[in-house]
Amino acid sequence: MRDMGIQALYPKPSASMPQPGSKICPCLLGGLHICEPDQVWGIDITYVPIKKGWLYLVAILYWHSRYVVPWEIDDTLEIGFVLDAYQKALGKSAQCIINSNQGSQFTSPKYISLF
Repeated sequence: MRDMGIQALYPKPSASMPQPGSKICPCLLGGLHICEPDQVWGIDITYVPIKKGWLYLVAILYWHSRYVVPWEIDDTLEIGFVLDAYQKALGKSAQCIINSNQGSQFTSPKYISLF
């Protein structure tokens, strides 16, 4: 992107910082060879610019196949659309490890209680 002179569009203040006192989960991927379906999922939120603001897209990716399983889009960063995407993913298969950043949605007690 630097060579092409382009940059990503996103809100400048970080909206995915963990809440003070949030549970921090350890990274379980160090040295792990991902060789089976459903061994590891990744989940993240991205910002989608629209004419008057942002939409927020959460997607769950199977790392082995690099296939996006479910996704949800919302106009707020509240936890509901993240939980909906996770529940849809569980309806398709069972995961072993789910990798995310330590943002407020992924350290929320509502999200952590799913495990």
